[in-house]
Amino acid sequence: RRPRFGRWANTRSLLRSPAAASHKMLASLLVIFADTVAGDCDCDCCCRLPDDDRHCCGSGTCKAACLGSNDNPIPLTELMRNPSMHTWKVENDPVMGGRSFSSWTLRTLPSGTTIGNWSGQCRIVPSLKAPGFTIALTESPLTHACFPNVSSTAGLELGLRNAGGNVTLFQVAFCDSRYDLYRCQFRSFKANFTLLSAPSDDVQQVFLPWSNFSDKWSPYTGKHTAEQPPTVSSLSSLSQLQLWVEGVVGHFILEVYYIRAVHSTVVLAS
Repeated sequence: RRPRFGRWANTRSLLRSPAAASHKMLASLLVIFADTVAGDCDCDCCCRLPDDDRHCCGSGTCKAACLGSNDNPIPLTELMRNPSMHTWKVENDPVMGGRSFSSWTLRTLPSGTTIGNWSGQCRIVPSLKAPGFTIALTESPLTHACFPNVSSTAGLELGLRNAGGNVTLFQVAFCDSRYDLYRCQFRSFKANFTLLSAPSDDVQQVFLPWSNFSDKWSPYTGKHTAEQPPTVSSLSSLSQLQLWVEGVVGHFILEVYYIRAVHSTVVLAS
């Protein structure tokens, strides 16, 4: 069985080629490009406030809103209040005849609330006789809107509803690099969570402490191969959010309301 290289299939061979020196120069240019298009994301706080369209970085108002308090979670994606906070897309398993697929749309409920609707199917890869994967993820780390520093928080809180299908096991992950694309796909910090069987009438709040995340996991199943939770450095440099279905066979409809970093563990993990 092979690693799933996805759209970055040539990354490792590229970095090992005879032109490695040129590629190092290219990597440096990518860093400069990322800083240019994404703004200064190395400041103490860089965020898009959920209640308006200001893209602010380092100001007192932004810092207070992002760093928050025990009663004030740090928003990472707030589809109900600000659906343009981040742009989501999907990535399917393209390797060795992978047949898994999904789609992401914004949907307005009768109440007027906007949510993300992620639906699809995870299928067996015929050549491997094992399930493939599909991912919903925010914009490229090279061009993303900045994420806030979440190193002062206890973990992630997700607001989700399992609206259809037979899949109950999902993964959430985040990347901590703006220009190492290989790391963003294969060394993202990932954690499993389970939702109630569909169709569920209620929105579930799922809390995952940072200790549940690890960047050591199998590219075949997504299961952790070692426990290595994120450091303060990683939690202060988020560059992408990801939702995964992998290693299972079935179809799913997942409604995404929000993903936040929270300071207290008031919601029990599923």
